[in-house]
Amino acid sequence: MATPSASGQPVYKIRKGEEKDVPVILKFITDLATSLKKADPVLIGEKELLCYGFGEHKVYSSVIVEFVTTTEAIPVGHGLYYFTFSTWMGKSLYLEDIYLIPKHRNKRLGTLVMKELAKVAVAENCNQMKWQAKNEEEDAIRLYERWGSHRIENWITFSMDKKTLLEHTSTK
Repeated sequence: MATPSASGQPVYKIRKGEEKDVPVILKFITDLATSLKKADPVLIGEKELLCYGFGEHKVYSSVIVEFVTTTEAIPVGHGLYYFTFSTWMGKSLYLEDIYLIPKHRNKRLGTLVMKELAKVAVAENCNQMKWQAKNEEEDAIRLYERWGSHRIENWITFSMDKKTLLEHTSTK
């Protein structure tokens, strides 16, 4: 375990998410939904996170940001991602969420997560990394632009919930 730096600055580390992190990943997801004032409830629980992040049919991965003290490493944020395929670009890393506990924001931890995921994307031979940001997430947008990313203009994101999917698959 690392110890705080000699300069007295807080020490943070980032690591790959593990099964033991499922409860904290769910907490970060629900905290993010609350902070974004999502009207829809979080529909998944620990069972789904365990199954789809660490089970036989794994579809996502995560990185965990920890605040390191002399006695423990405390999770303070995460990045949740998965791989997609673009017909134009090939394999892509899609960043679903970055979440940091509010008191640990503005410490360049978002940059730490982005750097780690850029390394993952390169190691996995991805041709791009994509994500979305809400218009009002000005701090995050500034980070992304500083990183050299660009907005994808003229594209609108669509989504269908499970109820609508079921309606389209029913025989009428």
